[in-house]
Amino acid sequence: TPPPAAPRQPEANSKQGGDGIISPQLALPAFVRPGGMLVIELAVQDEDMLTAAGGLEFRVELVPKCGLSKSSAISLNEPKVTARPDNRFCIETTIPGETPVNLYDLVVSAWAGSTPLFLDRQPNAVSVTNVDPDDSVIAIVSDIHLNNPKSSGSDPDAPRNTLLLQAIAELNVIKPDFVVLLGDLVESNADTYHRDFDDMWNILDQYARFPVFAVMGNHDGQRVGGVDGFDYWQRHFGPLYHSFDWGSWHFAFVNTYDHPAHPSDNGVIGEDQLAWLDSDLHFASSAGKRIAVMLHHNPFDVRWIFMDDGREELARVIQKHGARYIFAGHRHSDQLEQNELAKIVTTRTAQAAPMDMVGYRVIEIEDGYIVSVHHTMPKSSKPLGAIGLDVDMKSQD
Repeated sequence: TPPPAAPRQPEANSKQGGDGIISPQLALPAFVRPGGMLVIELAVQDEDMLTAAGGLEFRVELVPKCGLSKSSAISLNEPKVTARPDNRFCIETTIPGETPVNLYDLVVSAWAGSTPLFLDRQPNAVSVTNVDPDDSVIAIVSDIHLNNPKSSGSDPDAPRNTLLLQAIAELNVIKPDFVVLLGDLVESNADTYHRDFDDMWNILDQYARFPVFAVMGNHDGQRVGGVDGFDYWQRHFGPLYHSFDWGSWHFAFVNTYDHPAHPSDNGVIGEDQLAWLDSDLHFASSAGKRIAVMLHHNPFDVRWIFMDDGREELARVIQKHGARYIFAGHRHSDQLEQNELAKIVTTRTAQAAPMDMVGYRVIEIEDGYIVSVHHTMPKSSKPLGAIGLDVDMKSQD
């Protein structure tokens, strides 16, 4: 018997950890057609704002990211605002029918007369689009390892993260409908999270011209003393795990580093997430959705010890509900496996390897089916530089 409703999606935190936009966010984007409804959630701790909630004026703006100048910001009129008892505000507003198809930063403010009480911006948070999800293009970028020594590429004088910026520039040309970051966004450990998470967020804000989702890798979720990678992740890149529907497909984003105090680089998944995933995939499969699972550690690869706890249980849940594709990272190399039901596709690192071994994966969907996951048969990601783009990051829009 299918569950009566989809399980509740886990919530993100605001970037500041207090007042701020909860959704949509940089790595939790909204896809809305011109004339469609945009739903925004805010977290509010400020007592003045909570007290004055009934008399506040909320303003919502979309600031275009591509082509148009920032002076072309679109004000969304007459938002409907509901104050919830959990110190959340829900805003419903309509995207004007004449809104250009584009990627937008979301800016929300709240005013008591002429006094601003709230202001937050989430970059790349709203994609106004007419795309048919069943005929679309998505991409995967895995194992970025921000500031990795190999990230300068073949030029020893180039700055760190040159390869990441090139990958972003190439994807800006390809124009995928969204990109999934498959974990290990940062290179080092929790001692530098205060720098690296902000740097990664700012790079996506400054250079990426496409919506992104992200899953956690073992480098992203460590805990050292009072520094908690889970907290950093939720404030920068959204919920620890979640899912969404894209046309005929249901994408589940799984956290395979499900314990911030885990002592190794291998994966682990806990009972709470497994129970949520079981219910989520059950509901999706009962609704006739084709299922794809995005995660960092591959639970089906038994040749290597990639997961310490929960590997068999995770693989069982994924197989139980007939997932057709599992997209993984962690190995830094391209791999393609097939079991009775699904293809398991591992994507090479984006920049933590020599130049001829880095890249990203482009996935094509036609008529509701994934028809291509490789650059060349049988398993290759698209090598960095394959599209022949001469990248000058200073000239990026």
